[in-house]
Amino acid sequence: MRDLWVDTYSVNADRGEMELDPGFKEKSILEQLNVVIDSGMIDPVKDKIKRFKQITRVITDDGDVIKVSAAEALEIRETVIGIHPKDRLDALKQLQTTEGMKQVLNYIRKGKK
Repeated sequence: MRDLWVDTYSVNADRGEMELDPGFKEKSILEQLNVVIDSGMIDPVKDKIKRFKQITRVITDDGDVIKVSAAEALEIRETVIGIHPKDRLDALKQLQTTEGMKQVLNYIRKGKK
């Protein structure tokens, strides 16, 4: 019997990204956090970018826009990556909600005070 490999990027090409879970309404939170992190690493002066607006928000599946810094996004991403693979999807599903994301951000922000 042969294994069938499917290129999920091609399957989801109309959305323009590879989804980690097809049940998410918005882009996966991990993907959104990566955009925030990448955006935070750009230096518009050094990189000679005239028009640049840093991305500092994620959109939950509840439709809420939540402000998150690049440092916070990095901490959340590293935490998620450190979760055992069998439990990671459950964690991502929690982060995909407004309540879950706010809980994690509150925890991170309280730890910095």
